[in-house]
Formats: sequence, structure tokens, C-alpha cells
Amino acid sequence: MQMTGQAASFAPRIAVMIDADNVSWKHAHEVVRTVHLLGGSVVYSTYGRETACEGWLKELKAFKPRCVTPLPTGKPNATDMTMMLDAMVYLLRERVSHMYLVTSDSDFVPLVRKLKQYRCRTVVFAEGKASECLRNECDEFVLLEKA
Repeated sequence: MQMTGQAASFAPRIAVMIDADNVSWKHAHEVVRTVHLLGGSVVYSTYGRETACEGWLKELKAFKPRCVTPLPTGKPNATDMTMMLDAMVYLLRERVSHMYLVTSDSDFVPLVRKLKQYRCRTVVFAEGKASECLRNECDEFVLLEKA
């Protein structure tokens, strides 16, 4: 059976949001391999200090990732808050169906809960330091191997 052009509208729209201050760029290939199994359109964004984002940007160069470095406010959660706000923009404006969060930070639990309320599939890629709460809240948890 051949699919018509209408089937293309059902392709997933995926946002991959990377907390570069929290997860090493050495996991980039594992993340990309998993994300692209689903197919669909994918947008990558990295968040954090420029030095933390550099490795991710280099590894994801073929996908033209966005790099977001929040203004230095002296507050430790500026990156997290910026990432959460952008996630909601992707959800509501860009109508993403799948949100992949690359972070081990339990501060993202409220975001995961909100995304699920909007029926956005949430997948968290995290290192072993991730809390049980973060692991249990998402639709799928991917434990990243030691880099």
C-alpha cells in the first residue's frame, strides 16, 4: 500500500533540548541515534555556557543546532529556566509531538509533567545521577552510558 501526501502530516515533530551544563557532549552520538529512529522533523537546541555547548555544537553540526547561552545573571538556574520557557514555545507554537530532554537535573520534573498534560511524549536522556522522580515522570527514560 502506498501512502499519500496526507500521511506525511502524521510524522512526529521532535524538539531535542540539551542541558549542556549538565550532560557531556560525549553522549551526542547516542542521543542522535535514538532520536532519529522515530523519523520525523527534528530540531536541536543546546543550553548553557559557551564552553559547555561547544562540544555539542561540533557533534551536532550536521543538524544545525541552536545554541542558547542565557545572560549571566549570577543565578544558577538561568539556563534551566530558559530551556523550560523554550520547551513551552516549541510545544505551543511549533506543535511538537515529542520532547527529548537531555538532562540529569530534577528541576525539569515540573516541565515533564506539563508537557505530558499537553500529550507531548517526553523522553529524558540522563546520566546515572538523575533522580528517581525524573526517571519516573517521563514517558521514557534513557540511561546514558558513562562517557
